[in-house]
Amino acid sequence: MIKFFMSWKDNPNLSKEECEKHYSTVHTELAKKGLKNAPGFRRYVQNRVVSHTVINFNECTNAVEAEPEFDWFAEFYFDSKEDMEKAFSSPEIQACYGDHKNFMDVNIPANIKIYEVIERIPLEKKGD
Repeated sequence: MIKFFMSWKDNPNLSKEECEKHYSTVHTELAKKGLKNAPGFRRYVQNRVVSHTVINFNECTNAVEAEPEFDWFAEFYFDSKEDMEKAFSSPEIQACYGDHKNFMDVNIPANIKIYEVIERIPLEKKGD
């Protein structure tokens, strides 16, 4: 299993609500169209950052609110890196990049940050 993690800032020319509405409706449908039949695709998760706290100098009593580095991040789960690369090179997913300007700040360096991660779950509680 591989997780692909992508983060970005909202388009500064739009309100937070306008960005969220476009992303959760129009863009999500574009992404779903490109992912639903992709071999090895398992899961697409959207995350809106609502707050950001930092701890300075490893002192838990020194936590302060900070400007988040990004407003959203999405997680994409695939069976393999090859499946992920194939899905993201499809014409349907490539079309998503043309839509980014409608909700995302595309006029800054590194406007999309992409991380390939290996997820470990050392503890998980199932049900109560």
